[in-house]
Amino acid sequence: CLSRTENIYSMHSGILSSIYMGIFLLRIELVGQGWIQFVYYIPVQLYGWWVWCRGGEQKTELPVTKLNSKTWLITMTSFAVIWLGTRALFGALYDHPQYIWWDTSIVAASIVAQSLMTLKKVESWAFWFFPVNVSSIVLYMYTDVPAFAVMYSVFLANAAWGWRQWRNSHQRDFS
Repeated sequence: CLSRTENIYSMHSGILSSIYMGIFLLRIELVGQGWIQFVYYIPVQLYGWWVWCRGGEQKTELPVTKLNSKTWLITMTSFAVIWLGTRALFGALYDHPQYIWWDTSIVAASIVAQSLMTLKKVESWAFWFFPVNVSSIVLYMYTDVPAFAVMYSVFLANAAWGWRQWRNSHQRDFS
């Protein structure tokens, strides 16, 4: 909810939740989603903390913007490369990780979504919505972790609301 409202404290709460979720996800052998919490989410939220406060012109608050066609292409290419790379990495590190292709697709989408969110791009919410939240809900139901499926249902609603709020913020700032 804090990211949706462009609240800087979203970075603080994100760091804490990454620690707890990482431990849990590694315990249920969703290794891709477990490791991303420690290796990516915590560092990027520390960076995001700085960017949101000082990443705009003349070190002011960063405004919400949109991707152009070139950055969309870069984003989609990055998603594919990250997906294949994390699939290869976790396939090599673990003997039989659960649902490795599915798990790493969510990992790749999460990295893209968080990167776009750190840069305050409206499109971050599209990644959070389907390839992260919808896919995670189904995966967690399939792996018999209904509490996480419920949590990701809340995240899904937040992503829909966040997309609307950031789109309105962008229109207000750039109209």
